[in-house]
Amino acid sequence: MDYLKKDYIYHGKAEDLIKRIEPNSIALSFWSPPYFVGKKIRKR
Repeated sequence: MDYLKKDYIYHGKAEDLIKRIEPNSIALSFWSPPYFVGKKIRKR
């Protein structure tokens, strides 16, 4: 298998690229940024 090289940016479909990531080679967390922290939201 031709695995993706580390420290590169790849452009393509995630469904295809994820198959080329070497198994057990990454730890990954997804976090949603707090977009409205410190901002007042106007109600209509």
